[in-house]
Amino acid sequence: MKTYIKITVLSVFLLLLQSCDKQRDDCDRDCFGFYIDENLVLKVQDMEGNNLLNNKYFTDSIKLYYIYTDGCKIYYYNIASDVKKGFIMYNDVIDIGLIPISYHEHNGKFYSTSNDTCQMFIEWNSQDTDTIVTTFVHLKGTKENPLPSGYCRWDLYDKIYYNGKLIVSSWEDNQEKMSQGIYPTIIKE
Repeated sequence: MKTYIKITVLSVFLLLLQSCDKQRDDCDRDCFGFYIDENLVLKVQDMEGNNLLNNKYFTDSIKLYYIYTDGCKIYYYNIASDVKKGFIMYNDVIDIGLIPISYHEHNGKFYSTSNDTCQMFIEWNSQDTDTIVTTFVHLKGTKENPLPSGYCRWDLYDKIYYNGKLIVSSWEDNQEKMSQGIYPTIIKE
């Protein structure tokens, strides 16, 4: 298992290096690397506005399942990561990783999540499961339109749907709201 984890980490690192070199060529200007934002910060409340995190829903009861390109629903637990379960729970918000950086093998082939959309299930407890579907946008810097801070590419979440309802209309809009302390909020019973 440790060998598999080391190979996976090394493979991802090499892909990132190769991607950076390709992005420099594609960008046709002096740039470096890419910026990724694939974390969703949510509030979870009841109908009266009471926080349900660390009250009704606890870190040890929540599980994330990602749907891979072959249709498999895989529970996320990464023993090699500081964020083993794919999320961090604070007192009043939960920070969820929308894309796991991992693959799985099925019938002799390796599969990942999609690069443009991600579907996942949040199992709050054994009887309460919700769906999150995320679309992503990939912005590439050019000489005419460079990206901030010299990045060659930004990979960002775009629209986020919670149980089919749009809760984030764009990355830019969500960043602006979060800078004001406003987070997407889901209401649970």
